[in-house]
Amino acid sequence: MNNNIKIYPIILCGGVGSRLWPLSRKSYPKQFLNLFNDRSLLQEAALRVNNSDVFTSCVFLGNIDYKFLIKNQIDRINIKDYKLILEPYSKNTAPAAGIAALKLVESDSEAVMLIMPSDHYIGNNSAYLQAIKKAYCHALNGKIITFGIVPNSPHTGYGYMREGNPIAEDDNIFFVKEFVEKPDEEKAREYIASNKYSWNSGMFMVKAKTYLKELSKYRLDIYNACINTLRHSKVTDNEVILDAEKFLHCPAESIDYAVMESTNLGCVVKADMDWDDIGSWDNVWDINSKDESGNVCKGEVIIKECRDSYFFTQDKKLITAIGLKDIIIIQTGNATLVLPKSRAQDVKKLVSQIEAGNREIATHDTKVAKPWGSYEVYADKPDFKIKKIIISPGNKISLQSHSYRAEHWIVIKGMATVTRGKEKFDLQENESTFIRPKEVHRLENKQNTDLHIIEVQTGSYFGEDDIIRYDKLHHLKV
Repeated sequence: MNNNIKIYPIILCGGVGSRLWPLSRKSYPKQFLNLFNDRSLLQEAALRVNNSDVFTSCVFLGNIDYKFLIKNQIDRINIKDYKLILEPYSKNTAPAAGIAALKLVESDSEAVMLIMPSDHYIGNNSAYLQAIKKAYCHALNGKIITFGIVPNSPHTGYGYMREGNPIAEDDNIFFVKEFVEKPDEEKAREYIASNKYSWNSGMFMVKAKTYLKELSKYRLDIYNACINTLRHSKVTDNEVILDAEKFLHCPAESIDYAVMESTNLGCVVKADMDWDDIGSWDNVWDINSKDESGNVCKGEVIIKECRDSYFFTQDKKLITAIGLKDIIIIQTGNATLVLPKSRAQDVKKLVSQIEAGNREIATHDTKVAKPWGSYEVYADKPDFKIKKIIISPGNKISLQSHSYRAEHWIVIKGMATVTRGKEKFDLQENESTFIRPKEVHRLENKQNTDLHIIEVQTGSYFGEDDIIRYDKLHHLKV
């Protein structure tokens, strides 16, 4: 491959991952979780394409609510050269790719994109790079390449692709004849036996201008909505914040449905790269190292006579089990999930049932990440609430007040700079202060280590919507 021509990785990181509830939730979805080593899925995806001989700088495309999570995780692995495109709403992959393509062609009319989810596991990186290099010349010649995974089981949780005629001799690359939905087990076995089907990985390589041409041909409404949105969006050198009003009117559609099922340019590179989309808990069990009985244990776990099961617990909460086989148990701060591995695909239905009751537990755990750090709820009672607040070095919470609650702050580690009304003062470890209802206040960490605060709320209402935030200069509500 010509090393003077670079591939632009477009990393999609806006998914929710509800099948991995309760660990993955809308407030902290699976792409930000460490599920098989000490790096998150997003970090693994970014490092996978951090190769200057093949790739140019990454574009991360996700919901604006995840901006600080994306930036924090990427900065922690020391990747500095990247760009962000931030969506106000999730509109699936076809508009996301359209927005990215429109931005790329502004500076490089021949740009080749690698569109890739941020939540995949790839165990064989050399095979991954080999497949990308194989796809590159065909993408450069105007084809839309998708990556088909050689199936090793009749998996019912993946979509499949049926290969047509080869486009080059001995190249293991074919025209796509058909896309098929997730099959039942009998149909999946037929697909594998035919040796004509591969798993649909959801990864694509295509020239930006080719994608835009096909998108305008088959889904002009999405194409026009992308152009109109970008025209009104906030754009800087490293960041694009999509206009909420214009993007609201963009149809939500996947690349498969919007383009791939209609175009005659679709091709598949078959690859055996030890791939998994980590879409459910049985996938997580499968990719992790196991003990001699096939168990995966994360956290404080004591088991006896268990086999082929997955146990996960947080914060030193103990899980004990006897005589279980093919079972998944997940315990987080405010929820516990128990199910057979064979029912892992059904977790999404369970989450939908929880969401139907408008329960915050569907979307938030007791620990919540924030742009300035995090907080964790220790107790939530009708007449009081207790939190541990961690503020990262150089960060601060917004200037704010509450109508229905008072707050008591105790510094347990670090030094806090407190704004309370017209006062501003420092609190050392083991010192405390009191914030009355409706009193304007702020916590700030000017030190180079984390600030840890215990906050005790008292009053009649403790919801996160009882926060009035103010402009730091004019005390205007924002």
